[in-house]
Amino acid sequence: MADGDRRLAECLAPFWQPGIQHNESVLMWARDGERPSAPLLFHADKILSVRDSSLQITWEEGRDWIYRDEKLVLPEGSRIPWMTAAELYPAEPGPDKPRTTMPRLSGGYLLFREGNFFHQHQLAITYTHHAIPRWEGPVPQLAATRLPRTLEKLRTRTPLTIIAYGDSITVGANASGFGKTPAAPFQPVWTELFRRWLSHAYGHRSITLRNKAVGGKGTAWGVQNAARALARDPADLVIIAFGMNDRSLAPEKFREHTVRMMEAARKANPEVEFILVQSMLNNPDWQSHGNLPAFGKVLQNLSGPGVAFCDMMAVHSALLRRKRYEDMTGNHVNHPNDFLIRAYAQIVAGQLAPLPETTDHSASRFAAQ
Repeated sequence: MADGDRRLAECLAPFWQPGIQHNESVLMWARDGERPSAPLLFHADKILSVRDSSLQITWEEGRDWIYRDEKLVLPEGSRIPWMTAAELYPAEPGPDKPRTTMPRLSGGYLLFREGNFFHQHQLAITYTHHAIPRWEGPVPQLAATRLPRTLEKLRTRTPLTIIAYGDSITVGANASGFGKTPAAPFQPVWTELFRRWLSHAYGHRSITLRNKAVGGKGTAWGVQNAARALARDPADLVIIAFGMNDRSLAPEKFREHTVRMMEAARKANPEVEFILVQSMLNNPDWQSHGNLPAFGKVLQNLSGPGVAFCDMMAVHSALLRRKRYEDMTGNHVNHPNDFLIRAYAQIVAGQLAPLPETTDHSASRFAAQ
């Protein structure tokens, strides 16, 4: 298996399955008087590596880290960088240009950074485990009755056109391979991981994915832009993934907007199929979730023949029962990091293709594809 294929399989190996957990992310920080620590999602039978998020520096057990009480802990003298609670949650605001803090609901402020700041402060932990405690979040099922036309095009390797439509999470903000300041290991955005896995799983070289998402937008913009983005551009499959910027929107309006976007796509292709994605959660220390949790039921009720549903909020919520928001964030506010981006790709791709086994697919970087 070529390095690029191994790395792709590593990224798409389902994080909830027992076996090898590849590059689970943590952010090491501590309150006053405590040693920096971070919990893992599962009980580790054996930790295979602790690396920086670039996957280029491997830290030494005993000297740099120890595993104790299902947590990674930094002993005295560790060379691993870490943060204090005061740095993550400062009492006073930081400078506005560029903005470095956001008001915290409970008082004070929380650290906010775009780009690769949080990526560079996180670690990547690879370990073996038996999925203990048991994963209680959703797992994808092949959408044979929901997406039959898309699956047929994949199986027959018929040219397939996919449009992704959503907000900055769908754009791919804070993926290490995204934007003007990418950082190793240069992981693609989740929609590109999704496309690459479908191509790999089916040996299909005629899959086109057009990402028409725009950061900061909600479903009202999605409707306003739909005539240009969807109604004039025939697609076989449209992924609709809004919600984060609609937290103050009534669920009824969210449903209306989603239906109107679907109707626009059907003008270009009456047989188009859809994947509707419920958003991950925003940081509750920053702002209330508002109506965001209600949107999942709206989208689920729209699912049926030709329409599949992926509940990333339920996935994120289950992850947060074992891990902390800062362990999986790209900006500490409302974007995923590489680990949670891979979870997006796994959950969505699992609707259309078998996922790889959780065995050793290790490779250091993405090959250009």
